[in-house]
Amino acid sequence: MSGRPKVQRFTRARDWKRVVFFLFAILMIISAAYLAGLLLVFCTWDERSAFGQAWGGLGIVFSGAGLLGVALALLLQSKQLSEQAESLNQAREEQQRTGEVLSRQVEALALNAAAQATLLSLNARHQGYGSERLQRSIGELEAATEEVLARVRQKDRHLSKEDG
Repeated sequence: MSGRPKVQRFTRARDWKRVVFFLFAILMIISAAYLAGLLLVFCTWDERSAFGQAWGGLGIVFSGAGLLGVALALLLQSKQLSEQAESLNQAREEQQRTGEVLSRQVEALALNAAAQATLLSLNARHQGYGSERLQRSIGELEAATEEVLARVRQKDRHLSKEDG
C-alpha cells in the first residue's frame, strides 16, 4: 500500500467527525428552540403535556438516530482494526525480510573471513613461515571460521523452515 490512500482515508475520517459534530450542534439548537417555544407558547402544564405527547414520536426518531450512531461507530472501528491488522502483517513481513538480509550479510562476512584466513595460510606457507605456533594459529582461525559458517548455515535453514 502506498502512503497516498492512507492520507485520503484519514481525510474522510476527519470529514465524518466534522459531519457528526455539525449534526450534533444542529440537534442541540433544535432542542433549545423546542424547549423555549414550549415554555413561551404553552402557559399551563396541561397544554405543555398535550403538546409533548403529540411529539412523542420524535423520541423514537432520536432513539433510532442513536442506534445508527452506535452501528456507524462499530463499523468504523471494525474498519480501523482491519487496517491495523494489515499494517502489522506488513511490518512482520518487512521484519522477516530484514532478518533474511542480515543473515545473508553475516554469511558474506563469514565467507570473507574464511577467504582471508585461507589467503593468510597460503601466504604463510608460500613464504616459508612454517613455525608451529603460526600454523596452529592459522588452524584455529580456519576452525573458528568454519564454526561460524556452520552456525550461519544452520540459522539460514531455521529461517527457511519458518518461512515455509
